[in-house]
Amino acid sequence: MTILSGERISVHRGARRVLIDADVDVARGELVGLLGPNGAGKTTLLKALSGLLPCTGRATFEGRDIRAMSPDERSRRIAFLPQTIEAHWPMPVTAVVALGRLPHRRHFTPPAQADREAVRNAMAQTDVTSLASRRLNSLSGGELARVFLARALAVEAPVLLADEPVSHLDPGHQLAVLDLFRQRADRGDAVIVVLHDLGYAARYCHRIYVLDQGVTVAQGRPTDVLSDDLLHRVYGISAARASHDGQSILVPWQVARP
Repeated sequence: MTILSGERISVHRGARRVLIDADVDVARGELVGLLGPNGAGKTTLLKALSGLLPCTGRATFEGRDIRAMSPDERSRRIAFLPQTIEAHWPMPVTAVVALGRLPHRRHFTPPAQADREAVRNAMAQTDVTSLASRRLNSLSGGELARVFLARALAVEAPVLLADEPVSHLDPGHQLAVLDLFRQRADRGDAVIVVLHDLGYAARYCHRIYVLDQGVTVAQGRPTDVLSDDLLHRVYGISAARASHDGQSILVPWQVARP
């Protein structure tokens, strides 16, 4: 059953429409990928779905317009992991992850046992427990990415929107994060993730949406959508294909000839 959807979502920047009548939905138990070249509108769509960006059209959570929800309620239902992560302040890692629990707490009240447990679980899942006492501004880019993912997971929201969550990670942590997203979906949560790695999209996503110049040009199962024709039209590339353990392997191989 659909838990989060966007219908005819459009976003303007000045006179330019950067997203045009986009439809997207995700059900409980699904991992959905948003794909497309740079500037296609993926991040814009994710922000519109999370209620962080004004748009036309309608975004709903369980049939309710997200604009009618209070910020705290929306934050409890939809966790958002941004693409751009900046850290210039010397907060301890544990304190940063604990920010994910703020939508669940009354103002100025100390964290409850459930809050502390959620923070511990999120840090363990993202392999940042050993960084607990480190200061945020002392971390590497990959460590920062995992800490901010832990903050999003600590919300324990039924919907997670993640914008390029593996871009700064080494291969081991990339696989661990995508395994984690798939496990969350298997447990009944809904995950929408922006990816540039077509191989990961083909392997992990139940469904994908492909955007190009603000328009949704294809959607469906990765094996159906990521055709040679689409890769040529949207990305200007050709790909090598294989299979392993019953799963598809897709590797961008070369820039396509005109």
